[in-house]
Amino acid sequence: MKLKKQLYLLLSAITFFLITSCCTTKNELKEESNGENNVMLKRESAPIPLAPGTAEIVCKVKDMYEKENKSFAKIKVNEIKEYGPSTKPIAVGSEFEFAIKDSYKNRFEKSKSSNSEIEITIAYNRGGVGQELNGVWNIIKINK
Repeated sequence: MKLKKQLYLLLSAITFFLITSCCTTKNELKEESNGENNVMLKRESAPIPLAPGTAEIVCKVKDMYEKENKSFAKIKVNEIKEYGPSTKPIAVGSEFEFAIKDSYKNRFEKSKSSNSEIEITIAYNRGGVGQELNGVWNIIKINK
């Protein structure tokens, strides 16, 4: 009788071990080769969320102009794709003016001339003591 009880416990423990070791998760390790016979393990993870104070928007370029050797673009927000934590709300249909980098100028001009939408990530700059920019949005990157 005692032997049967011990066999039952052993069989239960083995079954439990097999069931739990066969489980999979969404956060699995993935093998990748780096060209040599070494295999690197890479963990799949969720997409990186937006930074605090940023938003991903879809907009149309309404106007572009030059002022004091800087390029500016006026945009109209058509869609809000995603907000980062503690980001101020943005109304669809609102318009903003941005100083744009020279590297973005060509893409904004193409969007304006073709009247197509452009997806960008913007950040709210609270500014600080002695800073010229205070409470304005800035373009972080062009997404599409």
